[in-house]
Amino acid sequence: MPTLSSLVSEFLEARTVDGLSTHTIKHYRISLRHFTTYAGGDTTPEDVTRKTVRGFLAHRREAGDAASSLASRHAALSTFWTWLVEEEEATVNVVKKVARPKDKIKPVPLVTEETMHALLKVEARSTFLTFRNRALLYVLWDTGVRVGELVSLNLEDINWDSQILTVRGKTGERVVPFGKATGVALRRFLRRREQHPGHEDTRLFIGARGALGEAAVFRMLRSYGKVVGVPGLHPHAFRHTWVHNLLEAGATILDVQMLGGWSSPEQVLKRYGLFGKQARAIRAHRRLSPGDRLSGM
Repeated sequence: MPTLSSLVSEFLEARTVDGLSTHTIKHYRISLRHFTTYAGGDTTPEDVTRKTVRGFLAHRREAGDAASSLASRHAALSTFWTWLVEEEEATVNVVKKVARPKDKIKPVPLVTEETMHALLKVEARSTFLTFRNRALLYVLWDTGVRVGELVSLNLEDINWDSQILTVRGKTGERVVPFGKATGVALRRFLRRREQHPGHEDTRLFIGARGALGEAAVFRMLRSYGKVVGVPGLHPHAFRHTWVHNLLEAGATILDVQMLGGWSSPEQVLKRYGLFGKQARAIRAHRRLSPGDRLSGM
């Protein structure tokens, strides 16, 4: 029977083919490497019991893993075991029989409109980079795509007539709309892109060495964040902000789920839109006050 080590390699390869981001793949690789080291690389899936999983989590807690990291390790193991069951390498997902460590979710600070305006005014090292980065910022702000989906965009993924982007992410392929301002930013960038030495690359966002990677986006945002006084700015902050903005504008949680590419509305409710939720609720009541409606006010 295949060992855990060999099956982990197959799992990571399969997830890469599925289009998961390099960040997600790296997380799986690290967590599963820790587990195979603990359980033994020559161990088979059928050798693993609930006791093994609980022992691993206790071991990682003693090694200094925070509650959020333990919850993440558990999630990675559970995803791996679900794949093992699908591949008929295991009969049951033993990880699901072990309670997931509780993870205290912290609200992610939002990117304010003031910050966004400041980011759009930042001048990069060249005219090309300035217009590329502005288009990139608009896409993040306007569509809420994941960074892996952003850098995977191809030129042919833009439908100008419908103002739609076709993106590919961890939940498969979906379409997301973009507004007129984002369309303008993209067209301005594309005019400069035609003059770039790498213009024949099929990827939408390119740099000096070809297609832009996730790490380059992280670096750019950190750099821009320092310029505008928001250290630690990262792509996922835009995704959280996008959820907040849509809910604030009156979108339903199902709208957000579909456009954002989540498999269930619970994922959105649990982790996104936390920052500012009280203010949103109060403003919603101001608009919809039952007392005012009763009194005709």
